[in-house]
Amino acid sequence: MSELRSQWIKRAGLKSRKALMWLRDHRLPADPICYTVAYEYLHTKSPQLIQKINQLDINALDYRQKIHWIYYQCIKPAEFNKLALSSDVCNQYVCEILQILLTSGDKINSNETIITSIKEEVESNDTEATNEIDEDDIELVSDNLEVENDYLLLAETATKDSLTNALDFDGLEYCLDAAVQNSELLPMTLLRLNIDHFKDLNERSGQFMGDAALKSLVKTVNKHLKGSDLLCRDHDDEFIIALPNTSICHSAPS
Repeated sequence: MSELRSQWIKRAGLKSRKALMWLRDHRLPADPICYTVAYEYLHTKSPQLIQKINQLDINALDYRQKIHWIYYQCIKPAEFNKLALSSDVCNQYVCEILQILLTSGDKINSNETIITSIKEEVESNDTEATNEIDEDDIELVSDNLEVENDYLLLAETATKDSLTNALDFDGLEYCLDAAVQNSELLPMTLLRLNIDHFKDLNERSGQFMGDAALKSLVKTVNKHLKGSDLLCRDHDDEFIIALPNTSICHSAPS
Protein backbone atom coordinates (compact mmCIF):
# COMPACT_ATOMS: atom_id res chain seq x y z
CA MET A 1 0.00 0.00 0.00
CA SER A 2 1.42 3.37 -0.95
CA GLU A 3 2.25 5.94 1.70
CA LEU A 4 -0.27 8.39 0.21
CA ARG A 5 -3.08 5.84 0.31
CA SER A 6 -2.16 4.91 3.87
CA GLN A 7 -2.35 8.53 4.95
CA TRP A 8 -5.69 8.96 3.19
CA ILE A 9 -7.16 5.95 4.99
CA LYS A 10 -5.85 7.23 8.31
CA ARG A 11 -7.44 10.67 7.79
CA ALA A 12 -10.72 9.09 6.75
CA GLY A 13 -10.68 6.92 9.86
CA LEU A 14 -10.08 9.92 12.11
CA LYS A 15 -12.95 11.82 10.50
CA SER A 16 -15.25 8.85 10.91
CA ARG A 17 -14.27 8.42 14.56
CA LYS A 18 -14.89 12.09 15.20
CA ALA A 19 -18.38 11.80 13.71
CA LEU A 20 -19.14 8.77 15.90
CA MET A 21 -17.97 10.65 19.01
CA TRP A 22 -20.22 13.58 18.05
CA LEU A 23 -23.18 11.19 17.83
CA ARG A 24 -22.32 9.75 21.25
CA ASP A 25 -22.07 13.20 22.83
CA HIS A 26 -25.43 14.17 21.31
CA ARG A 27 -27.07 10.88 22.36
CA LEU A 28 -27.87 9.95 18.77
CA PRO A 29 -27.73 6.47 17.23
CA ALA A 30 -25.11 5.73 14.58
CA ASP A 31 -27.73 5.05 11.94
CA PRO A 32 -26.92 6.07 8.32
CA ILE A 33 -28.86 9.33 8.45
CA CYS A 34 -27.56 10.55 11.80
CA TYR A 35 -24.01 9.55 10.88
CA THR A 36 -24.23 11.42 7.55
CA VAL A 37 -25.50 14.54 9.28
CA ALA A 38 -22.72 14.34 11.87
CA TYR A 39 -20.05 13.88 9.21
CA GLU A 40 -21.37 16.75 7.10
CA TYR A 41 -21.67 18.98 10.17
CA LEU A 42 -18.08 18.37 11.24
CA HIS A 43 -16.23 18.12 7.97
CA THR A 44 -18.02 19.86 5.10
CA LYS A 45 -18.67 23.15 6.88
CA SER A 46 -22.03 23.84 5.28
CA PRO A 47 -23.23 27.15 6.82
CA GLN A 48 -26.89 26.26 6.40
CA LEU A 49 -26.47 22.83 7.96
CA ILE A 50 -24.36 24.13 10.86
CA GLN A 51 -26.83 26.90 11.60
CA LYS A 52 -29.82 24.57 11.68
CA ILE A 53 -28.12 22.04 13.95
CA ASN A 54 -26.81 24.72 16.32
CA GLN A 55 -30.35 26.03 16.73
CA LEU A 56 -31.64 22.65 17.95
CA ASP A 57 -32.19 21.77 21.60
CA ILE A 58 -30.20 18.60 22.28
CA ASN A 59 -32.52 17.78 25.19
CA ALA A 60 -35.71 18.00 23.14
CA LEU A 61 -37.69 14.77 22.76
CA ASP A 62 -37.83 15.23 18.99
CA TYR A 63 -34.09 15.97 18.61
CA ARG A 64 -33.41 12.84 16.56
CA GLN A 65 -36.48 13.49 14.43
CA LYS A 66 -35.24 17.01 13.66
CA ILE A 67 -31.78 15.68 12.76
CA HIS A 68 -33.47 13.40 10.22
CA TRP A 69 -35.49 16.35 8.96
CA ILE A 70 -32.28 18.36 8.43
CA TYR A 71 -30.85 15.46 6.43
CA TYR A 72 -33.82 15.41 4.06
CA GLN A 73 -33.84 19.20 3.78
CA CYS A 74 -30.12 19.99 3.44
CA ILE A 75 -28.17 16.89 2.45
CA LYS A 76 -30.31 14.60 0.34
CA PRO A 77 -31.31 17.24 -2.27
CA ALA A 78 -27.66 18.26 -2.71
CA GLU A 79 -26.53 14.66 -3.16
CA PHE A 80 -29.35 14.02 -5.61
CA ASN A 81 -28.29 16.99 -7.70
CA LYS A 82 -24.72 15.67 -7.83
CA LEU A 83 -25.76 12.20 -8.92
CA ALA A 84 -28.74 12.89 -11.13
CA LEU A 85 -28.21 13.29 -14.86
CA SER A 86 -29.91 16.18 -16.59
CA SER A 87 -32.75 15.16 -18.90
CA ASP A 88 -30.67 15.93 -22.00
CA VAL A 89 -27.69 13.86 -20.89
CA CYS A 90 -29.93 11.05 -19.71
CA ASN A 91 -31.71 11.06 -23.06
CA GLN A 92 -28.35 10.93 -24.83
CA TYR A 93 -27.14 7.92 -22.88
CA VAL A 94 -30.41 6.02 -23.30
CA CYS A 95 -30.42 6.74 -27.03
CA GLU A 96 -26.85 5.48 -27.34
CA ILE A 97 -27.75 2.28 -25.48
CA LEU A 98 -30.77 1.61 -27.69
CA GLN A 99 -28.88 2.52 -30.84
CA ILE A 100 -26.09 0.07 -30.04
CA LEU A 101 -28.56 -2.68 -29.20
CA LEU A 102 -30.58 -2.02 -32.36
CA THR A 103 -27.55 -2.35 -34.63
CA SER A 104 -25.59 -5.01 -32.77
CA GLY A 105 -27.87 -8.01 -33.04
CA ASP A 106 -26.17 -10.83 -31.16
CA LYS A 107 -22.72 -9.28 -31.38
CA ILE A 108 -22.87 -7.59 -27.98
CA ASN A 109 -23.20 -10.06 -25.13
CA SER A 110 -21.69 -8.31 -22.14
CA ASN A 111 -22.45 -5.19 -20.11
CA GLU A 112 -18.79 -4.16 -20.29
CA THR A 113 -18.90 -4.12 -24.10
CA ILE A 114 -22.08 -2.07 -24.11
CA ILE A 115 -20.74 0.47 -21.61
CA THR A 116 -17.47 0.81 -23.53
CA SER A 117 -19.34 1.35 -26.80
CA ILE A 118 -21.59 3.99 -25.24
CA LYS A 119 -18.64 5.81 -23.69
CA GLU A 120 -16.80 5.93 -27.01
CA GLU A 121 -19.90 7.17 -28.83
CA VAL A 122 -20.70 9.92 -26.32
CA GLU A 123 -17.08 11.08 -26.12
CA SER A 124 -16.88 11.29 -29.90
CA ASN A 125 -20.05 13.39 -29.97
CA ASP A 126 -18.63 15.71 -27.31
CA THR A 127 -15.56 16.45 -29.43
CA GLU A 128 -17.47 17.42 -32.57
CA ALA A 129 -17.27 21.00 -33.76
CA THR A 130 -20.10 23.37 -32.90
CA ASN A 131 -23.12 23.16 -35.16
CA GLU A 132 -23.82 26.86 -35.28
CA ILE A 133 -22.16 29.51 -37.40
CA ASP A 134 -23.08 33.03 -38.34
CA GLU A 135 -25.00 33.38 -41.60
CA ASP A 136 -22.47 35.95 -42.82
CA ASP A 137 -19.66 33.42 -42.40
CA ILE A 138 -21.58 30.80 -44.38
CA GLU A 139 -22.29 33.24 -47.18
CA LEU A 140 -18.62 34.22 -47.25
CA VAL A 141 -17.61 30.61 -47.82
CA SER A 142 -20.38 30.18 -50.39
CA ASP A 143 -19.27 33.23 -52.37
CA ASN A 144 -15.73 31.86 -52.67
CA LEU A 145 -16.71 28.31 -53.50
CA GLU A 146 -14.48 26.98 -56.28
CA VAL A 147 -13.76 23.31 -55.68
CA GLU A 148 -15.38 20.32 -54.04
CA ASN A 149 -13.26 20.69 -50.90
CA ASP A 150 -14.85 24.09 -50.28
CA TYR A 151 -18.26 22.50 -50.70
CA LEU A 152 -17.43 19.88 -48.09
CA LEU A 153 -16.08 22.57 -45.77
CA LEU A 154 -19.36 24.43 -46.13
CA ALA A 155 -21.23 21.23 -45.25
CA GLU A 156 -19.09 20.83 -42.12
CA THR A 157 -19.87 24.36 -40.93
CA ALA A 158 -23.55 24.42 -41.91
CA THR A 159 -26.24 24.11 -39.25
CA LYS A 160 -27.02 20.61 -38.02
CA ASP A 161 -29.87 18.71 -36.45
CA SER A 162 -29.15 18.52 -32.72
CA LEU A 163 -30.25 14.90 -32.31
CA THR A 164 -28.70 13.13 -35.30
CA ASN A 165 -25.99 15.62 -36.33
CA ALA A 166 -27.23 15.39 -39.93
CA LEU A 167 -27.68 18.70 -41.72
CA ASP A 168 -30.91 20.49 -40.89
CA PHE A 169 -32.98 21.93 -43.73
CA ASP A 170 -31.41 25.39 -43.48
CA GLY A 171 -27.95 23.83 -43.63
CA LEU A 172 -28.88 21.84 -46.72
CA GLU A 173 -30.24 24.97 -48.42
CA TYR A 174 -26.93 26.78 -47.94
CA CYS A 175 -25.05 23.83 -49.39
CA LEU A 176 -27.37 23.49 -52.37
CA ASP A 177 -27.19 27.22 -53.12
CA ALA A 178 -23.42 26.88 -53.23
CA ALA A 179 -23.50 23.65 -55.24
CA VAL A 180 -25.52 25.07 -58.14
CA GLN A 181 -22.77 27.67 -58.62
CA ASN A 182 -20.18 24.94 -59.08
CA SER A 183 -20.44 22.97 -62.31
CA GLU A 184 -18.10 20.33 -60.90
CA LEU A 185 -20.88 19.20 -58.58
CA LEU A 186 -23.59 18.96 -61.26
CA PRO A 187 -25.78 17.15 -62.06
CA MET A 188 -27.22 16.60 -58.60
CA THR A 189 -29.94 14.20 -57.48
CA LEU A 190 -32.06 14.60 -54.35
CA LEU A 191 -33.57 11.57 -52.65
CA ARG A 192 -36.29 11.67 -50.00
CA LEU A 193 -36.18 9.03 -47.26
CA ASN A 194 -38.50 8.36 -44.36
CA ILE A 195 -39.06 5.63 -41.74
CA ASP A 196 -42.25 3.62 -42.18
CA HIS A 197 -44.61 3.59 -39.19
CA PHE A 198 -42.32 5.87 -37.18
CA LYS A 199 -45.25 7.43 -35.32
CA ASP A 200 -46.42 3.98 -34.23
CA LEU A 201 -42.89 3.18 -33.02
CA ASN A 202 -42.80 6.33 -30.89
CA GLU A 203 -46.23 5.67 -29.41
CA ARG A 204 -45.56 1.98 -28.78
CA SER A 205 -41.96 2.05 -27.56
CA GLY A 206 -41.47 5.66 -26.42
CA GLN A 207 -39.40 8.63 -27.55
CA PHE A 208 -36.09 7.10 -26.44
CA MET A 209 -36.53 4.23 -28.87
CA GLY A 210 -37.65 6.63 -31.62
CA ASP A 211 -34.61 8.85 -31.11
CA ALA A 212 -32.34 5.82 -31.12
CA ALA A 213 -33.88 4.63 -34.40
CA LEU A 214 -33.25 8.03 -36.01
CA LYS A 215 -29.62 8.10 -34.88
CA SER A 216 -29.12 4.54 -36.03
CA LEU A 217 -30.58 5.38 -39.45
CA VAL A 218 -28.28 8.37 -39.88
CA LYS A 219 -25.21 6.38 -38.88
CA THR A 220 -26.14 3.59 -41.31
CA VAL A 221 -26.83 5.94 -44.23
CA ASN A 222 -23.60 7.88 -43.64
CA LYS A 223 -21.62 4.66 -43.99
CA HIS A 224 -22.91 4.31 -47.56
CA LEU A 225 -22.50 7.92 -48.75
CA LYS A 226 -19.54 8.91 -50.86
CA GLY A 227 -17.40 11.90 -49.94
CA SER A 228 -19.51 14.74 -51.37
CA ASP A 229 -22.96 13.27 -50.61
CA LEU A 230 -25.00 15.03 -47.92
CA LEU A 231 -27.68 13.83 -45.55
CA CYS A 232 -30.28 16.22 -44.14
CA ARG A 233 -32.97 15.64 -41.55
CA ASP A 234 -35.92 17.54 -42.92
CA HIS A 235 -38.67 16.83 -40.37
CA ASP A 236 -39.20 14.13 -37.74
CA ASP A 237 -38.48 10.89 -39.62
CA GLU A 238 -38.08 12.53 -43.04
CA PHE A 239 -34.62 12.89 -44.58
CA ILE A 240 -33.15 14.29 -47.80
CA ILE A 241 -30.01 12.88 -49.42
CA ALA A 242 -28.13 15.14 -51.85
CA LEU A 243 -25.99 13.28 -54.40
CA PRO A 244 -23.64 15.59 -56.38
CA ASN A 245 -22.35 14.35 -59.75
CA THR A 246 -25.28 11.94 -59.91
CA SER A 247 -28.04 11.74 -62.49
CA ILE A 248 -31.20 9.66 -62.27
CA CYS A 249 -31.13 9.26 -66.05
CA HIS A 250 -29.28 6.21 -67.28
CA SER A 251 -28.75 5.01 -70.80
CA ALA A 252 -30.55 1.82 -71.71
CA PRO A 253 -28.17 -1.14 -72.02
CA SER A 254 -27.26 -1.93 -75.62
